[in-house]
Amino acid sequence: MSENSVEPTDTTATGGDGSSQVGGGESGAKQEQYASRLTNLEKIQIKKQTVLSYPLNKKLSKLAVYSRCQAEKCDCIGWKRTDNSMQNPTFTDFCRCEHTLEMHVSHLKQKSEEELNRLLVMVVDVDNMYTAMTKQENIETKRLYLYLFRLLRKCVLTLDTPVVEGPLGQPPFEKPCIHKAVTNFLVYKFSHLGQQELITMYELAKILCHCLNTWDFPPPSSQKHIVSQEATKYKIEYTRWLVFCYVPTFCDSLQRFDTTMVFGRTLLRSVFKYIRKQMLDEFHRERDSTPQEEKRILLLTNFPTFLNQLEEEIYAPNSPIWHPEFKTQSLHFQSILDSKLKG
Repeated sequence: MSENSVEPTDTTATGGDGSSQVGGGESGAKQEQYASRLTNLEKIQIKKQTVLSYPLNKKLSKLAVYSRCQAEKCDCIGWKRTDNSMQNPTFTDFCRCEHTLEMHVSHLKQKSEEELNRLLVMVVDVDNMYTAMTKQENIETKRLYLYLFRLLRKCVLTLDTPVVEGPLGQPPFEKPCIHKAVTNFLVYKFSHLGQQELITMYELAKILCHCLNTWDFPPPSSQKHIVSQEATKYKIEYTRWLVFCYVPTFCDSLQRFDTTMVFGRTLLRSVFKYIRKQMLDEFHRERDSTPQEEKRILLLTNFPTFLNQLEEEIYAPNSPIWHPEFKTQSLHFQSILDSKLKG
């Protein structure tokens, strides 16, 4: 792989844009951790912008390394230097397949700049996916990264757009989604409250959804307490989350989805207690560094109660918040919610 690949970042507690978690100020250690992740994501984007700024011939030379030789009956799938000391290859330099670099890019010369740039971004993603794969210690995740690496590599060869196919299916995976169920929960439990109390509940729901969208979930192998049937479900959901939500934060050739918009009750039941503990532990650690008293009360007093009530509905066998036809009966609440969402 390219020596210029950038080590992908672990995006725990950060969004795809590197934004830090909701919940007040971060501790010093957390700030350093977030800064490191943001730096890695920025490095990836800078690398992509650098490659996209190359002159045309240099772009083609970069793509040649990942492109199939167009010579008849040649099986070579990427131009390789015959001399490792070669610094700036030209179109007339030979590959180990005994054909020139020109033969690896002849099919690309008539492509638009937009298409070449799309392929170049994918090339950077191939390099980063390879780096992520080699550094990954979890066997399940490593195997998945290998699949994604091969998918991206193949798409550079075939000039296709990468699409994850197979038993994982396509988003959305369950209805109602988590976002809709949490909104239903607000209506179901709090629509009788006054405007200020409703806004408070909405803010708590927003914090929860942000954390679900931006924090890591534990790998299935670490969840020993989950019974076998639930463990099988979680393994599928976790794999889907990696492919459609996590990896695309550093590999944007793959389409990224918000967790709360494409997953439903199955994933939330599997991760809620874990995320709940992580959030409350984090808020308690940071209570002294949260400057506003109102924010501290929101996180340390109101949030635990909010989560306890939501937990009852998540694990209740027949909670109405998961009903696909759930509708609000409170126009007052809906108008407040709509105004907050639009704001």
